[in-house]
Amino acid sequence: MTSVHLNGELAIVGWLEQALGKIPSPWILGPGDDAAILRQEPDHDLVFTTDMVLENECFRLGEAGPALVGRKALAVNLSDLAAMGAAPVGCLVSVALPKAGDPGLAEELMKAILSLAGQFNCPVAGGDTNTWRGPLAVSVTAIGKIPAGKAVRRDGARPGDLLLVTGPLGGSILGHHLSFMPKLSLGAIIRENHASAMIDISDGLSLDLW
Repeated sequence: MTSVHLNGELAIVGWLEQALGKIPSPWILGPGDDAAILRQEPDHDLVFTTDMVLENECFRLGEAGPALVGRKALAVNLSDLAAMGAAPVGCLVSVALPKAGDPGLAEELMKAILSLAGQFNCPVAGGDTNTWRGPLAVSVTAIGKIPAGKAVRRDGARPGDLLLVTGPLGGSILGHHLSFMPKLSLGAIIRENHASAMIDISDGLSLDLW
């Protein structure tokens, strides 16, 4: 990933945040964090996050295989829920399959997603499947639940805070980005111990620290 690409991505995100403006009630947090927050009932909030993984950008299908790709597609979203201190309640999965691909690709992909979803009690509630002439693309939207007002947001960080990570960094070239385990239980523990801020760093520490 080049600095030009990263700068372009940040510019797009910044433009979108301005264009979308302030999100209306009952939404209490919109774009700019790991997940958006909806005040559904007085005692709890729902959080929504979505992430997409793209062949040749986020993974090489021939090297990773469909099972690890499917796992990663859900894991990055569960990691966003963990970064808010939320517990998953379900997800939606959309897949764009290459027309020239292996007929068993979708089945292997979904088996891996369902397996990880089962580990974290996150049922797949629906989604969409399509075929096209491009490479494989998988988009997952995950929904989580959290006690009202208790989400740990990014904007709580202040100068002088200690910066901590929940595991070893690096190793993407060895495929660690395909097999990491979302830290949902740890995210809840950190929330309960009043951390000032949390963030998922799947885009890399240097970019997300900024």
